[in-house]
Amino acid sequence: VLGEFADTGQKVAVLPSGTGNLLAKNLDIPLDVEQSLRLGLEKEPTAIDLIEVDLPDGVQFAAVLAGVGIDANIMDDTDEGLKKAIGPAAYVVAGARHLDANPMQVRITIDDEEPVEVNASLVSIGNVGEIEKGVSIMPHASARDGKLDVLVATPSTRLDMAQMITDVLLEANDGRNIARYTGERLRLEVPGGGACQIDGDVVGDITDATFQVRPRAVQLVLP
Repeated sequence: VLGEFADTGQKVAVLPSGTGNLLAKNLDIPLDVEQSLRLGLEKEPTAIDLIEVDLPDGVQFAAVLAGVGIDANIMDDTDEGLKKAIGPAAYVVAGARHLDANPMQVRITIDDEEPVEVNASLVSIGNVGEIEKGVSIMPHASARDGKLDVLVATPSTRLDMAQMITDVLLEANDGRNIARYTGERLRLEVPGGGACQIDGDVVGDITDATFQVRPRAVQLVLP
């Protein structure tokens, strides 16, 4: 929805619902509708970035996360009751269901750097970093820095996959199964195809897509 307001200068307020909840949590917007509505009426807006995703059938926008791989499946499979009971460990439980996911051959080009070719289970591009309050897969991501934060996970065995899921949720730095990048533009080529998600919505398989930051694209009301 925020993509409709890109570069219009229109003041926008988030009334949390669905993916809007996740954006609100990252930006400390109240989850209570009455409080968020009052905020929208009383405060002046702040410019935030969006991720512009250039797909074969057109352009879409992400305010939170976009990417290819198992990340959306893990978030979708995480039981709400289990999250309340055991917190971030619930994501590890959900991730265990995807230990046998086959890695994808990908070619990643960030800005004008040399391309990187790896077998990856996920390539995630973030405008913000938290998938749940206190659970950040990109701890340095900011919606106001004019940059994309990129997480590439490259496990090759079930043990690697389990370690990768744990490392991501514990915000580990680069390691054997994790690489992190920043930049303004990322071209992602997946010769064998891979499911692409934009703010948690699967938009179909892609073989070639470009993710680019749209700096200060939306005038959003923040606390």
